[in-house]
Amino acid sequence: ASQKHLIRVGQLAGTVLLLLGTIWAPMVQTFPTIFDYFQQCWAIMAAPFAVIFLLAVFWKRANNAGAISTMVLGIIAIPVTFWLRRTVLPESFNFYNLVGIICLILFVWMIVVSLLTQRQAKEKIASFVWSRKLVRLSAGEFPDPYVWYKKVWVWWGIAAVMTCAVYIIFW
Repeated sequence: ASQKHLIRVGQLAGTVLLLLGTIWAPMVQTFPTIFDYFQQCWAIMAAPFAVIFLLAVFWKRANNAGAISTMVLGIIAIPVTFWLRRTVLPESFNFYNLVGIICLILFVWMIVVSLLTQRQAKEKIASFVWSRKLVRLSAGEFPDPYVWYKKVWVWWGIAAVMTCAVYIIFW
């Protein structure tokens, strides 16, 4: 592409973003604090990324078509989510429950689209999809005896107990 074309695309993209920002700006004043605004915006924007990441890593059948369509649906869900919160749902409905529902919808969407489109070659995705063999150490790397404090399961268990304790104490 020529320099002139690149400059024109940049100007057009900047103009579109400024217009979208202008349209979205009144929405910001409806939040009690700027912290609430950022927290809710990041929550809904993270949903499609989390769905795509989890399915791409743990499900061999996930593919590009599913990921791209999930991202597009997630972007469309941002203003729809805020519209639902302001107009349709009761005032007491927790926003993060709505984000959870959106996540479930995006999970189902990506699974359906991935199943309806062509499967990726096994060789192409083998190094990206998680499996238990990726966690195991080779025989030469495994010390004998393996001390308890170097075991991942011990630390995950401690973290789970501490998380539960914090919830119980501060709930």
